[in-house]
Amino acid sequence: MEIYRCISCDKIVKSTVNHMLFECEGLANIRNEACEVLKTKALPGTVHSLKDMTNHEKTKFMLSGMQTKYIREFEVSYNAILSFIVTVYNAKVQLLS
Repeated sequence: MEIYRCISCDKIVKSTVNHMLFECEGLANIRNEACEVLKTKALPGTVHSLKDMTNHEKTKFMLSGMQTKYIREFEVSYNAILSFIVTVYNAKVQLLS
């Protein structure tokens, strides 16, 4: 894993998705806004599960498709998680441009 100076928060960090999604202070505002949207759009059970997870567990859960096979009834949660990830990622990309 590469260690670098994050252009978003100006800290020396490991280059991880976890840092971008949940730890980077430079993305905190957009992450918080995206998290509020996720909370309103995802199923209550998904939101409750995320509250009890560490940042590393959240990253794994989100990127794995909620650690389960596709379940049509969870589609609203899949879409809310996807929106959260894309919003934070796009904010990071904007900083690189």
